[in-house]
Amino acid sequence: MAPGEIVVAGRRLAIRDLERVVFPRTGTTKAELLDYYVRIAGTMLPQLRGRLLHMHRYPEGVEGPRFWQKDCPDFRPGWLPTAPVWSATSAPTSTTAFWTSRRRCCGR
Repeated sequence: MAPGEIVVAGRRLAIRDLERVVFPRTGTTKAELLDYYVRIAGTMLPQLRGRLLHMHRYPEGVEGPRFWQKDCPDFRPGWLPTAPVWSATSAPTSTTAFWTSRRRCCGR
């Protein structure tokens, strides 16, 4: 595995900016958020099955400016499913959760 990569659920994902602070009040970093999602995936994902995934982006952390990314970027991995907003055919996976958190998306 190359530096800056991790394997999640058998898929190789690039990672960077792990030291970036996502939650300034607690000092929680992107690395800690990713670790948390990996640890709770088994409990969280069954609750999300059948629900659409949205991307509420926080480029400067949760206390900075935020925006809804309404379209999945063209550079998304081919294995990441997309669906129209009105569709319920997309189900989150551990790699989907990990990939979106890398894009600085998280719920508050």
